Amino acid sequence: MELLVAVVEDNDELDQILEGFKELGIHGVTILDSMGTGHLLTEDISIFGRLIQVAEGNKKHNKTLFTIIEDESILHQAINVVEDIVGDITQPHTALLFTIPVNFVKGLTEIQD
Repeated sequence: MELLVAVVEDNDELDQILEGFKELGIHGVTILDSMGTGHLLTEDISIFGRLIQVAEGNKKHNKTLFTIIEDESILHQAINVVEDIVGDITQPHTALLFTIPVNFVKGLTEIQD
C-alpha cells in the first residue's frame, strides 16, 4: 500500500487527472492548494512581500493530490495517467510525483459506484 503524492503545476490538467484516476477505480483523492518556494524566490519582490501577495490571492497555486493505492499495478497506471497528461515530468513546470509506503490506515472506506 502506497501514498501517491502528485504536485501538479497546471491547474487546468487537474480535471483530466481526476477523470483518469476515476477510470482506474481511484476515488479517494485529497486535493490541496500548494506553492513551492521556487516561485517565491524567482521574483524581485522579497519573500515576505510575495507571501503577502499569495495571502491576498494574487498567485496561482499548484494542486497537490494525495491518494492511498493498495494495488501496485494500479499505482503504476496512476503515475502513467499523470505523466500522460502533464507531459515529460523531467521538464520544469509540469509535476512532481512520489510515493510513501503506508503501513497503517484507519478510517478508509470503500467507495461504491
